[in-house]
Amino acid sequence: SRSGASVKATDDAAPPKPPLSPDWRSTVSRIADEDDGFPATTTALQGVFDAVASILATPESIELQITSMAPDDDDGKDFVVQGYVDVRAAEGAKATRPELDFVRAGLEAGHGGVLLCRAEDKLVGYLWWVDTENCPYGPGCYADKAPFLWVHTVYTIPSYRRRGVARALHGELEKIARRRKRASIWLDVYANNSISKKLHDNLGFQPVTVVQKRVISL
Repeated sequence: SRSGASVKATDDAAPPKPPLSPDWRSTVSRIADEDDGFPATTTALQGVFDAVASILATPESIELQITSMAPDDDDGKDFVVQGYVDVRAAEGAKATRPELDFVRAGLEAGHGGVLLCRAEDKLVGYLWWVDTENCPYGPGCYADKAPFLWVHTVYTIPSYRRRGVARALHGELEKIARRRKRASIWLDVYANNSISKKLHDNLGFQPVTVVQKRVISL
């Protein structure tokens, strides 16, 4: 069975952007009427205004449903794998076949769970978490002696970003942490993933350690 929660969310990580002046469309229409000699120019100008309006518009509220992925949810697992590919691309890397095999094996291992987010009858994001008490690899190397929850991956499809999906997923994860008596949630962010860093800064995550590397010639 699946436990689920519905939330109505917008992305409040950034303040809402002001709308365009309400008379801009009539201005474009007037230019088109008065200057029939340049229809291509006025059409292009209206296209520019439409694009700007789309960028500046405040995202509409959407109903988000958060559920825990069932063990036999193959569509959900495929969505997680594809999301992992996109996350690695955002980090400037390409997911390799061994990585993807490792991801699928991790999904089957049951060391934590996956929260799926649906909106408008489709999957739009997920958060994959593990409990370090049960996880024999990776996050157990950090300094906290008490078990904690580790965010393996959080992902939102491009068309639903900045609409509150990641915030809603993290909110549900916090409930899981409280039920499990886990006092902290950890994750890592690659230095070149500025969008993820800003998101998690806004969610209250604080830097703990820095992992560095030096490339040597062979």
